[in-house]
Amino acid sequence: MTPSDPPGNRPVDSLFDRMMRIRFRRRSFAWNAGQAAGRAFPDIGPRRSWVVPALVALLIASGPALTWAAASILHARIRAQIEALREKEAPALAARAARQRGRDMLSDAFAVPPAANVLDRIAKVLLEQVRLSDLRRSRDGALEMQIAASDPDQLREALRRDPLFARLRDTGQRRGDGVMIVTLREGAR
Repeated sequence: MTPSDPPGNRPVDSLFDRMMRIRFRRRSFAWNAGQAAGRAFPDIGPRRSWVVPALVALLIASGPALTWAAASILHARIRAQIEALREKEAPALAARAARQRGRDMLSDAFAVPPAANVLDRIAKVLLEQVRLSDLRRSRDGALEMQIAASDPDQLREALRRDPLFARLRDTGQRRGDGVMIVTLREGAR
């Protein structure tokens, strides 16, 4: 556009043109040379025409790379902090785990009724013609018993009425001296 064009036809400077004008004010000689040639900003020459696109491409490509590098650095720092905390808190965690193991052992020991209580309950539940042949706890804490009865079905029914013996399962049955010997074992808790 020439200065003789009417004012409505002149293009309005874009934001980029205004920013370039502010940037090149300090270099007034270059700005004046560009203005004299009728350009909005000074010519950077044919040899350097690739510099601006290269810088923009480098800036765009460096975004993900810088993000990845920053994330890697943060990850390494956090891992180092975690390791430092593990080393610092290892004795406390070991003591806590030992206390918890002790609590678990005690709760398991108190969850199982003592043998005297089991014998007392069996005496109340069993019928008169039934006798207890063997009663023991296995290594895993399960109750095992052998009961001699003339009618094993009646025995099982009587045992199922009591909550302590409701988990007992038949593991075997054999003939004895005029009676059936029923082997019962407690199921998983």
